[in-house]
Amino acid sequence: MNFFRGRSDVAVEIAETNASRDFQGIKKTEFSNKGIDVTRIDILSDQASEILQKDKGRYITINLKNSFEDDSVFENAVETVASEISSVIKDLIGKDDFSAIIVGLGNIDLTSDAIGPDTIKGILVTKHIRENLPQVYDSMRFNSVTAISPGVLGQTGIESSVIVKAVCGEVKPDIVILIDSLASHYPEKLCGTVQISDTGISPGSGVGNSREKLNFSTIGVPVMTIGVPTVVDTVTLTGNVIYQILEKLRDGTDKSELSIYDNLSSAWNESTADILKRKISETSLDFIVTPKDIDCLVKKVSHLLSISLNKALHNNISQEDINALLN
Repeated sequence: MNFFRGRSDVAVEIAETNASRDFQGIKKTEFSNKGIDVTRIDILSDQASEILQKDKGRYITINLKNSFEDDSVFENAVETVASEISSVIKDLIGKDDFSAIIVGLGNIDLTSDAIGPDTIKGILVTKHIRENLPQVYDSMRFNSVTAISPGVLGQTGIESSVIVKAVCGEVKPDIVILIDSLASHYPEKLCGTVQISDTGISPGSGVGNSREKLNFSTIGVPVMTIGVPTVVDTVTLTGNVIYQILEKLRDGTDKSELSIYDNLSSAWNESTADILKRKISETSLDFIVTPKDIDCLVKKVSHLLSISLNKALHNNISQEDINALLN
């Protein structure tokens, strides 16, 4: 068993690592839409919220496996993400005609943190069209959409929450949609899943640098969050390496390998893992790690998210119309 429970913002991963614990108030639903796997985690009780360290609410994880290798899979992934976004919006505000602010959280100059700002580049904003060209706005069946990328505290000297609250006070949207980068337990899932939730987020939580929460309580507007895991910490990575080595040794046929497995597995328990985690955190090896091709992955995922959001926000507008309006 992998006892290294490192940092993760993905609810389904946190639920999996706590599956052996005795508590109530969590519901897991799995299904497939056009070949795209979807998992919903509903955190229903205060006990479950405390154990999982996640706010009560719904967390939807969409698997993007093969989405960037096959055009038809990509289209199905877009449709699935758009459908889940639409569903959460309807649950939160209960209407089809609405105004929204899309907030791309993160540092655009740091590739692994640029999911939010990169996605914003492809969003079809329409508030100005409604105000200046109302006939065009009505004929296209738009919703009123505004998009901002507030940067990070080190760039602006202002908390993202302060900027978002100020803009909301001026624009008065029906819903705020936050887009951010997350941390994962699994290196293979980096830029490979999307998490959608009807709760807020603490900017910077993925790298252990949480700022003020952005949620209904702090903003005063319903909040939806879209996150993509882009980083894994050293503790988690070390645990995965040890676990995979143990599996390889266990499945081997060489007697010396099996002997090594017996010796290592007998010492590999939760107490040992806790000691190793503590020792790693005390060294200069406490890194945040991201894939070597993260620049390419972020561009692909951001493109998928922007298309999905445009479809969900603007009554399933065609990609041709989106391209014509953006270019």
